[in-house]
Amino acid sequence: MLPLRKRRLNAAQGETASAAALHCRPTRLGIGLAVTVVLLWLVGLNYQVNLAYAAAFWLAGFLLVSVLLNLRQLLALQITADMPAEVFAGGHAVLELAAVGNTRRRWLWLCSEDDFANPHTPPAKLWRVWHIGSDGLPVFQWRVPAVMRGYLRIPPLRAASVAPFGVSMVQCVWRWPGEAVVFPAPVPHDLPDMPARSGETDLQRPPAQGGDDLAYLQAH
Repeated sequence: MLPLRKRRLNAAQGETASAAALHCRPTRLGIGLAVTVVLLWLVGLNYQVNLAYAAAFWLAGFLLVSVLLNLRQLLALQITADMPAEVFAGGHAVLELAAVGNTRRRWLWLCSEDDFANPHTPPAKLWRVWHIGSDGLPVFQWRVPAVMRGYLRIPPLRAASVAPFGVSMVQCVWRWPGEAVVFPAPVPHDLPDMPARSGETDLQRPPAQGGDDLAYLQAH
């Protein structure tokens, strides 16, 4: 089950994600297990079956622990972004995202908030997977298109996770206060022709016929 296209609370860059910034909702699997818990409890209540009571409370405890573990995927997570020194118009700004001080494994989905808010973006091309190890590695490379020169606004980043059992989904949005400077793209040019060897004639450039132009200077 993919996240709904709806904005939620945000967490600022450089800060850990607090519980108030997280949004958690059940998945289809979680809803099905919750309905199963209710049915088992009704069976135990009507027919006085102790086994149904035990199964209902055991399954309810499993759901509660699964939701808490799912919240831990984003709780106390701190993401830093290193911006490139130079960005040229028409290219991409490659940001390196790192989980600072991470001590446990995390399985996240990441996407740009601008693409997430666009209903025409297909979900298959929207999300990218980021598996974070207990040491905070590897580094995630986020490519932001730089269309025009000037200041590049870094779009908010949405993170989602359904780990470890897929019964619920937790989401959070990070905002990046910094901006990158986009320089004009360099004009493509060819290398100047090598000067002709002694005794040979340079066929690429005719000799000067007078004036201030010196024949032995390259055209560049």
